[in-house]
Parts: sequence; C-alpha cells; structure tokens
Amino acid sequence: MNILLVDLGSNAMRASSYFQTDKGLKKVHDFRFPIRLGDDVFKTGTVGEPLIQELIMAFKELLLLCVNHNIAHVMALATSALREASNKKEVIERVEKVTGIKISLISGTTEARLVFQAVKSKVVAKNNFTLLIDMGGGSCELVLCNRKKIMAAQSFALGTVRLLEQNDLKSMQKIVDQHKRKILDFLGPHLETKSIKNGTKKGQIAVAIGTGGNLRTLRKLRKKILKKSESTKSTFKDIQLIYNQLINHDYFERMEEFDLKADRADVIIPATLVIMNIMDWFKIKEIQLSDMGLKEGMLHTINERLALFQNQLH
Repeated sequence: MNILLVDLGSNAMRASSYFQTDKGLKKVHDFRFPIRLGDDVFKTGTVGEPLIQELIMAFKELLLLCVNHNIAHVMALATSALREASNKKEVIERVEKVTGIKISLISGTTEARLVFQAVKSKVVAKNNFTLLIDMGGGSCELVLCNRKKIMAAQSFALGTVRLLEQNDLKSMQKIVDQHKRKILDFLGPHLETKSIKNGTKKGQIAVAIGTGGNLRTLRKLRKKILKKSESTKSTFKDIQLIYNQLINHDYFERMEEFDLKADRADVIIPATLVIMNIMDWFKIKEIQLSDMGLKEGMLHTINERLALFQNQLH
C-alpha cells in the first residue's frame, strides 16, 4: 500500500510519500509548500481567499502525485492555525470537494503524542526525565517522558508565527515570560520523585529533544555559524551563541549569510528564543535537534495498524 502523509502546519505544509516494498514502507518523495496559514488566522481569525486558493493548488499537486504513483491512502492532519480558524469547516470542505482529500484537525495534545511516537527511540530509557519540545508556527507542544512513557503532554500558544505578531524582541520575550508560570506549573508536579530517605524531591530533566522545522534549521546553523561538526546534539551555550548571531543580522542578511528560506529567516528568531528560555528554566544543558516530526509519528501509527491487521490475518 502506497501512502501520502500531509502535515498542514501554521508556517508551512509538508508532505511525504511512502511506497510499499518487500522491506516495508520506504519514503520516496518530500514536498514543502510555503503556505503560512498562521499569517491570516493569528491576525484576523480566518483563512483568507488567496491562501485558500494556494492550499487548493497544493493539494491538487498532491492529488496528481497520488494518481501517477498509485497512492491509495492519504492522511492529512492540520494543527494550530486551521484548528483556530473561524472558517475551518469551509476550508476543509473546499479542499475535499476539489481533490477528494479529507483534512483532519488534531488537538495540540494529539500532535504532541504523535511526535513522541516518532522520537520514542531517542528517549532516555533509564529513570531520568526527557522533555520533548515540538516547536510549531502556532503552538509549542511539551511532552515529559520517564522511561519511554509519557508523564504529561500539553500545548502552549508559543508558536513562532504567533510570536511574530509582536513588534520587537522585548515584546516577544514578554509573551514568553507570561507562559513561564503556566509551563512551570504544568511540569513541576510531574518532576517530583519520591526518595525514601529524604521524602519528596525534585527530579531533573536529563535531556531535551527538539522537533520541527526550526530545530532542523538550528542543527544546520550550528555547523554554519559555530563551525562545529554536524551533530544532532547542541548545548545551551551553542543555542545562545546562535541566537546572538541571528539577532545581529536583519531579515535579508539572515537569508543571505545563513542560507535561510524566506519563510524561515523570520520565524527562526522566536523559535530559538523559546527553546533557549525553556532550557534555562529547567537548567537543561543539552538538546537533541531531531529531524523527526509529525509525519514520522503518523507513519508510526500507520505501521502499527498494518502490523495489527497482518497479525489478525494470521
């Protein structure tokens, strides 16, 4: 069974096709459409007609791929921006009417749990806490894990496109600070572990795992700006150094100097700011910059369903 997975985010839409082989599903195509739904929704509360047309054209391109490559199953999930749009029902219906592709809305918590499935193998197996930070355009999902099990998962309105509505870095930081207490209150109780000798004590987050397009970009910037070998790991100091370099260049300089796409050169600033703050709040010394994300979590879910189906046949 050939499949197509679509992640309709607030900053862009990404899609991947997987073809059935003797060894299972293999990724064949990757697509990225710079359709920033958050630009409309976080300003006006609705998706404007020009963006609806862009979205329909993008799905028509994906439909052609499905026809040409015998793709029978499409899973398209939408996150924060479309979820909040007042005309979401109209957008979904119009895309489906033209292409036959049904877009499903998912909650921030569901998104977080799907991303967790994608990076589960990277979670610390010992009795240590791992924090998953999924940095999106409309929201930031946090998942606290212990021994590869989810302890808590929640979505916060700290998305990069949303933060760009602020006029300057000081205003962005003010919004981030407003979420500090919410995040500390959310994670704090789960970080309490029992000690026989000393009663209750606070647990420590051993490592963070960052996912999303901006985290993949930070991974590249670590090599480009800091001249360090490409690695999936980055220290808090590395993130600080990268952030200082980014804010010392304007939008166009960031595109030219750091080879960033137009729709990445702006959102990388609030993304790095949020990551840096969360690491500071919880004294996290190191973060893994994963190339996994929502689509990989979707693939994991499909593989589980296929395995279950095959077991039932036997």
